Amino acid sequence: MSTITNSKRFFSRLEPRRTGRSGLHRVPIQAAPGTRKLPRHTQPQVKVSSARGPQTKPKTAPQALTFPRESSTQTAFDRFLRGMDLSYESWRDGLGYDLSMLKTASPQELAQIEDFLVSRPVYDWRDVQALAALDSPRARALLRNTLRGRDRGLATAVRDFAPGLVCEKEHTKSLIAALTGSESGVGIIQALLEVEEFHPPDVVDALFRGVLIRDGKTAVHFAAMLMFVRGKANSSFDWDQRPLFLKFNTKVTAEREAAFRELCDKLSVDGTRYLAAVKTEFSARLRDPSQK
Repeated sequence: MSTITNSKRFFSRLEPRRTGRSGLHRVPIQAAPGTRKLPRHTQPQVKVSSARGPQTKPKTAPQALTFPRESSTQTAFDRFLRGMDLSYESWRDGLGYDLSMLKTASPQELAQIEDFLVSRPVYDWRDVQALAALDSPRARALLRNTLRGRDRGLATAVRDFAPGLVCEKEHTKSLIAALTGSESGVGIIQALLEVEEFHPPDVVDALFRGVLIRDGKTAVHFAAMLMFVRGKANSSFDWDQRPLFLKFNTKVTAEREAAFRELCDKLSVDGTRYLAAVKTEFSARLRDPSQK
């Protein structure tokens, strides 16, 4: 090591170039002669300790769905699997599976695709869309079961992609369940989009009850939808009447009821029975908290 001084009498220190952290040349570590490194998936199990006690690391990771590589000899089933391999951008933009091969697939290939779809759970609307496109007896049966399931989002997808499977009575029942049971967010948005075009009296009653008992943000949109389906607004959210809608975004019962009465006056509706029904239901819940 050496030092130099510049014209302003600042000192600088010079050091020889190092080839590694320790100043020594790095030499790759090699296995001893006669030894053989095992592949990762054949490594023996290793015992590890944690707060839960000794555990064993699995020999292999869980196998994920593998997608075939593109080639000129691919079957329709291979192309269908590749069409399921969505990029993040495609998933984010709401694109579905590539179903173009269903039009040219042979009966044997369609049966293979059907076997694959009905043997796995229905995960999201893309699976519903694929089953509806197949339109086979087993696919329709699975869609009917999905419609009656607890997932409101999947039930909405069935009503969208397979409306022929849903009679008006089932449609009404399923839509009311979505309006009363879905959490604020995508489920409510999807249900309200349906209400724009399908709003029988029972669905409208569910909206009236919802503006009284649902959370503030949801009640705001229910009030806006009531103005639309009753012919008092040109859209499902009339911004000119937004001040009235925002009055429902409150946890104070008296304020919510005052906004409800104002809404009923605009709709020329007697809201007394809704107020009475909600108070009766609320009293029953106080007596028996197990009631929903």
